[in-house]
Amino acid sequence: MKKIYVSGNGNVSWEKFQQFYIEPLKNFSLDECEFIIGDFSGTDTLMMEFLKDKTEKVTILHVGRRPRYFANSFKTKAEKWKVIGGFTSNYERDTFGIDLCTHFLAVDFNTDEKRKSGTLKNIEKCFALNKIKVKKILPIICVKNTLKLTNCFTKNHKAMFGFTHIKFDSMTYVLHFKNGKIAKEGRGLSFFYFAPNSSIVAIPLGSNDLPFIFNENTNDYQTVKIQGQISYKVTDPKALSNTLDFTVDGEGVYKKNDIEKLNQRIINLAQTATSSFVHNLSLKEAIRSAKQIEDHILKGLIDSESIKSMGIEILGANILAVQTTPEMARALETETREKLQQQADEAIYERRNFAVEQERKIKESELNTEIAVEEKQKQIEEKRMETEVQQEENNRILREMKIAADISVENHRKKLIEQKTENDRKEAETQGYILETSLKPYKEIDWKVLTALSGRQDARNNIALAFRELAENAGKIGNLNISPDLLDSILKH
Repeated sequence: MKKIYVSGNGNVSWEKFQQFYIEPLKNFSLDECEFIIGDFSGTDTLMMEFLKDKTEKVTILHVGRRPRYFANSFKTKAEKWKVIGGFTSNYERDTFGIDLCTHFLAVDFNTDEKRKSGTLKNIEKCFALNKIKVKKILPIICVKNTLKLTNCFTKNHKAMFGFTHIKFDSMTYVLHFKNGKIAKEGRGLSFFYFAPNSSIVAIPLGSNDLPFIFNENTNDYQTVKIQGQISYKVTDPKALSNTLDFTVDGEGVYKKNDIEKLNQRIINLAQTATSSFVHNLSLKEAIRSAKQIEDHILKGLIDSESIKSMGIEILGANILAVQTTPEMARALETETREKLQQQADEAIYERRNFAVEQERKIKESELNTEIAVEEKQKQIEEKRMETEVQQEENNRILREMKIAADISVENHRKKLIEQKTENDRKEAETQGYILETSLKPYKEIDWKVLTALSGRQDARNNIALAFRELAENAGKIGNLNISPDLLDSILKH
């Protein structure tokens, strides 16, 4: 069973697809073939439409969850096609398909020489893995006596009388040896040749990405796995042809697999450049030294005389991973995890200590504040007491001053009273003397005369005098009756 991987550009027309894809398949029985196709527009979709009514032996490879395109499966054989997905990139998908196939059908229509298409990379990878190219058998042009005869052979014959036609793409440098000498050389040649005395060397000129994985030991006797990729291209095809055998047969298939020998030599040189550096590193240093390992590989390859003699140019080196054994990786993870846990615990302790310290500072600040408040209150109290003492002292002084003033006033009053008393006494004495002197002439006069002289001769006074006389002579009166009416009538008159 032939497993054919189909690859191509997205801008292919139906005419070109008919010419370069359908015509080559006419040499095969589709029942003996299984097709592996991508899901990209262009060649992939055209091939799906071509095969959906012809075979059930088709596997569709797609990136992501579902195919970007799938042929109509209603009442067609496409309903039994296999679908494999989940690839993360076109490169991963193409690599998987190339690994599965035994044959490949691919044509690169890219015209931009500065850009290397994915189809061309797939073609180079297929050649490198000795996959068989499916191609159309061209009619042979025979050359005899300088006369060109076309269609002189049937499709079932590739050559007659030893003459064969061969064609190469633009990314292949061809050396046509005839009788041990170079008859033709150049890129993308297409020519007829006489097989019995010819040998054709085809050297791919495009850049190649060479993946590698090798193990090295560190200075602490631990194994590390170094995984990477080396990019190179052939700059001197003739020099490379003098070192390795890139001879192809009439089908364009390499007779020897010297491309693998070239790749292995490059990998060996890269490992040699790496080992001396890694052996001086500890395991932890080696795991973290991807960039330094990359620089050592690149420098070792560029400085290698073997690389220069083969006409190879090293474009770059990339280290994708530096890994240790799973057991040691788990040990390192445990160590790192424990350190991280310890750091986390230390961070917790520090945070707690910081919180305690901050709490202490806060309490200390509160106590200092309380002490300062108490001190201020004490100062205020002392100041208040001083103020009160001063006020009492002032009050005392005021009271003393008031008392002294009162004493002074009282003394003056005393003196005033004494002076007034003396004056009143003298005045009384004077008045008494005056009165005595004034009354002295009346002293010997009867009071009755004085009463009469006073000029107050009303009835009441007279009645009062009469009753006085009666009282004085009461002993001489035997019985005297005075009625109220009598008194009333006397007083009225």
